[in-house]
Amino acid sequence: MQANDHPDAPTIPGHRLERRLGQGGMAEVWQATHLALERTVAIKVVAAETRITPEMAARFEREARTIAKLDHPHIVGIYDVGRTDDGRMYYSMPLLPGGDLGRRDLRYAPREVARILRGVLEALAHAHAAGVIHRDVKPANILFDRNDRPLLADFGIALSQTERTRVTSARQTLGSSGYMSPEQARAGDVDARADLYSLGVVAFELLTGDLPFHGADALAVALAHTEQPVPRLLPQHAAWQPFIDRALGKTPAARFATAEEMLAALHEVERALDAPALARAAAASESAPAAPPAPPAPARVDSRAATRPRTVLWLATVLVAAIGAAAIWRLQDGERDAPPAPAAPALSAAERERLLADGARLLAEGRLFVPEGTSAADAYLAALPGGDPRAADGLARVVEAASQRAVAAIEQGDGAAAAEWFDRAYALAQRSGLPDWSAWAAFEQAFAAAAGKALDAASRRLDGARIERLGPTLDRAAMNDRALFERRERIGALPAPGAALRDRGGPLLAMVPGRDGVAPFALAQRETTRGEYAAFATATGRAPASCRDTSGPLALFARRTWREPGFDQGDDHPAACVSAEDARAYARWLSQRTGKRYRLPTRAEWRRATAGLRLEACRSGNLLDDSAKALREHFDCDDGHPRTAPGGRFAGGPFGLRDLAGNVAEWSGECARESSAGGCAEHHVLGSSFRDGPARADAARVDADDTESGRPDLGFRVVRELALDDLPPAAR
Repeated sequence: MQANDHPDAPTIPGHRLERRLGQGGMAEVWQATHLALERTVAIKVVAAETRITPEMAARFEREARTIAKLDHPHIVGIYDVGRTDDGRMYYSMPLLPGGDLGRRDLRYAPREVARILRGVLEALAHAHAAGVIHRDVKPANILFDRNDRPLLADFGIALSQTERTRVTSARQTLGSSGYMSPEQARAGDVDARADLYSLGVVAFELLTGDLPFHGADALAVALAHTEQPVPRLLPQHAAWQPFIDRALGKTPAARFATAEEMLAALHEVERALDAPALARAAAASESAPAAPPAPPAPARVDSRAATRPRTVLWLATVLVAAIGAAAIWRLQDGERDAPPAPAAPALSAAERERLLADGARLLAEGRLFVPEGTSAADAYLAALPGGDPRAADGLARVVEAASQRAVAAIEQGDGAAAAEWFDRAYALAQRSGLPDWSAWAAFEQAFAAAAGKALDAASRRLDGARIERLGPTLDRAAMNDRALFERRERIGALPAPGAALRDRGGPLLAMVPGRDGVAPFALAQRETTRGEYAAFATATGRAPASCRDTSGPLALFARRTWREPGFDQGDDHPAACVSAEDARAYARWLSQRTGKRYRLPTRAEWRRATAGLRLEACRSGNLLDDSAKALREHFDCDDGHPRTAPGGRFAGGPFGLRDLAGNVAEWSGECARESSAGGCAEHHVLGSSFRDGPARADAARVDADDTESGRPDLGFRVVRELALDDLPPAAR
């Protein structure tokens, strides 16, 4: 019997349970390995302390049956169903590494919201067509796979319309109160439209960061869903309001009839999101054809912000909109008029002057938004009722100061700080109620320009770490700039350190991240082989270079070439006896063949690639050892290769690179000494070879040698330069 990694884990034949991922009301979920298939899975098993009733057992087994028959790319599948050694029921499913939707902050990513909703709606359409109602659609039940695809999970309280009996007791309320439809909250009969209501709640929460309805307890929340009007979205998301209003209809008849109808409405939302930017792009093309289009675009973020303007923003917006007018909303039983909002108390002249003076003082002290209640923004907002232009001007100066701080944070690469300034300025813009406020428009313009400039700089360096730090800033700046969003998405696809890359017709490469002024680059995983060099020599007709062998007196007079280096080689051994000019010519030929730019590495790139390499003869490199029967000092081991070894035989590189030590030393692309005629007399030589014993074995060593001749222990490997727009695909 296999041993689990966790002492509390149940025993399930064929699986090793490793850690508990979560626990609910009646079940717990474990990460496990399916031993026969060596596959990581998630296992949902009835909790040990749960007293299983026949009803609960039926519910658990039905969930497994329900998932098993719903075969859809946006629904979590099921691998296996069974019982643990102590009789508890379980089923296994894929382990989804992307987490759940509840961990994502998408308030500034409306198109990303639309993408996720589309996937869930397609899943619901499939489930509904199979007669299954989910009844618990919420962010925690929307998971993401490694390709960031949303998948609907947890059909634990799903209702199958094809079954004659319900496994829940009559009039029992099941689901999560914050997302329940009114009829579900009343324990009434539900159909597919209840799921669409819940997804509408999810959409509202994604756009605003808050649920549409609140209460002191579950009952109060349920009543709010039934009685309260649908809240208004911020102006930023006005295109979504009709969609949300329809999705959150108080009666099923007022909602979308099917998931397909809701999908069609979602498509209209996306068209509305694009329309203003497309119009701007059309206008710009008439006056300045080079100006890039700027429709709204989503930006993906990985976690919810630590702080966010939630209900305060919404309430402030509603309050401003309600001043001097009646708010009219539709309830389940017809239309009612809201009572008029109370008028703001009049300010005395002295009080207004005091507030304006406080605002100026706090602004001068740099207290723009904090402490809350005693900041420059608060003082000017308090002085604003009545339309005093000095208060509006003060608010504009607050936003201008926030813009300067946000831009400075962007320039310093602090995306989180810049995003915080954006959020505060955005909240102030909403609270002010000033229509088409030029101060906020100027903030947005400066913010987007700084974000674009920072992204361009990081893109040129392919600096993934800096772009990750800028992420929160880019999320906000890309809302109305599709070009910026697309650039950010491309850079987001930067291969991970050590990732294998390959161009068509090129060698296998490994991604090396940049650092200390060195831009990221892709270095060949091993030295260029004799067979690869032979293909180049045949294609170009390049004559062999002279090759100097200094291994002994007789060797000085022997004729060596890359074809006959003085020892036997296979086509998979590294090419030797090639000159620096031969190696550079090979890189140029490879560039023409692949359409990408290849060259020899610089010393700085070599230091980056070999950083942290722990040299160990017979393990990390083919160095001078007992196999060579050498008279001079050598390592006390035998790797079986007295001369060169097949390429890639020795690991040890920090990024999946091989043969960085030993085998052959390698040409650098940098000149070490110029000739009197103006050319390069010597090139730098990098690392050690099979002829180097303990005294000279150093992967980071740099020497120099004659440019036009080679050595039997000297070869090369190539660097592939990386550019944002032509990153090679990952090798399969």
